Amino acid sequence: MKKQHLSFALIGAVAIFASSCSCTTIREATPEVQQAFIQPPFGDVNVPFKQFALEAAEGGTFSYETGSRLHVPANAFLDDSGKVVQGKVDLHYREFTNQAEILVSGIPMAVAPDSNQYLESAGMMEIEAFQNGQRLFPNQNSPIQIDMASMFEADNYNLYELDTNQRSWIEKRKNLPVNRPQASASEFKEPNYDKLAANAGILKPITPRKADPKRYKFKYKIDLSEFPEMNIYDGIEWEYAGKRKSENPEKNPWVLRAFWYEMDLDKTKREGIYKLTLKTQDKTFVTTVRPVFDAADMDYALDVFEDKVANYRSFVGKKKAATRKWKQEQERKQRIAASNAKIYRTFEVQSFGIYNCDRFYQQENLFAINASFQDRNRKELIVSRAFLIDAQANTVLPFDSASLKALKFDPNRSYRMLVMDTSSTLFSYGPQLFSGFRSNRKSATFVAKSNGKSVESIEDVAQLLKRS
Repeated sequence: MKKQHLSFALIGAVAIFASSCSCTTIREATPEVQQAFIQPPFGDVNVPFKQFALEAAEGGTFSYETGSRLHVPANAFLDDSGKVVQGKVDLHYREFTNQAEILVSGIPMAVAPDSNQYLESAGMMEIEAFQNGQRLFPNQNSPIQIDMASMFEADNYNLYELDTNQRSWIEKRKNLPVNRPQASASEFKEPNYDKLAANAGILKPITPRKADPKRYKFKYKIDLSEFPEMNIYDGIEWEYAGKRKSENPEKNPWVLRAFWYEMDLDKTKREGIYKLTLKTQDKTFVTTVRPVFDAADMDYALDVFEDKVANYRSFVGKKKAATRKWKQEQERKQRIAASNAKIYRTFEVQSFGIYNCDRFYQQENLFAINASFQDRNRKELIVSRAFLIDAQANTVLPFDSASLKALKFDPNRSYRMLVMDTSSTLFSYGPQLFSGFRSNRKSATFVAKSNGKSVESIEDVAQLLKRS
């Protein structure tokens, strides 16, 4: 009870003190909200992910549109508790290969915040994995390997990983080896047009041949259902077409008197030549024959042949034309591939996120100016963001309105500036505006030569980068 009375007394004392005292209220300062580290400048305009579906226990190899390859071993994924994932996994992957893609991604190319050192990219990528919408993690005991395709062949590019917590690029490996695949001439094999025709139900008939009166002929009726090239004819005789004495019926008189219980006909490698096997109860005779027609049946046989062969030739002609066209297209693609031959840099993914094959971007003879920008009507722009693009380096140097008061560049290099105003309209300023500066110049106003553009796609940015 004493404690309770004491509490009431203290509360009363505090109340009296508060009512009799003129005090200043002290409030805690609201913590400053930190801006997002990666800020795509045009909202949803970005490089889309390509999704690969796979079984976690099996893995697989996947190809990206640039030619890069992803080698995913079995058991490459862990859940948030560290357990190896089983079942279906969705692997998300995308690359940023040029200045337009780097720019729209909002991924910073500065080594660290407030750093004046920038990276020049030979290829940048982002990789993530999910199962049922839940984020997964890489299994370092079964790492994913990336063969990243690139058009930049120098061997002084390092591998960096973007640490979004520390807001800086972390070097993971120096001087990534460059793999130059050996160009291999693709072998072309001419299609089997006879087989294609047969599959389409179109026959290539044998050419009728007039019988040679000097050669022996078998005048047996043979089942030709398995020989559609001959089954279109009536009146076929089988003329001896061999050379060996053992298969010549006239050199083996018993053959002429024999009663045959079984007859078999087989194709040989020679067109129009067949192997005929005749069997009695205790003997077998094998000989070489060709189908022929006597003089009375030749006109009929030729009419049948011309009718069937015209259909065959039309089919084969179309197939050959299509094959030539396909072959020409493949040769054209090979020439393009040869002129755009890519190299590869191979590395393993230790954690999911953004990786960059980079080297330090080098500039010399820098001087700074206070830069302002106008549209083509010389109306001053209220700048939201700006991007300095060096034609000789695959990088993007970002600026805000404050840092444009000290825009640094090398007047001996070729630049383009893309400037976004507060309405998100993007203006392009060509290389000629950056040339001819004297070192004692302190400020410059850049005037756009064309109207600004509202960016709705990566191609819009690429087109602005090409403007003169």
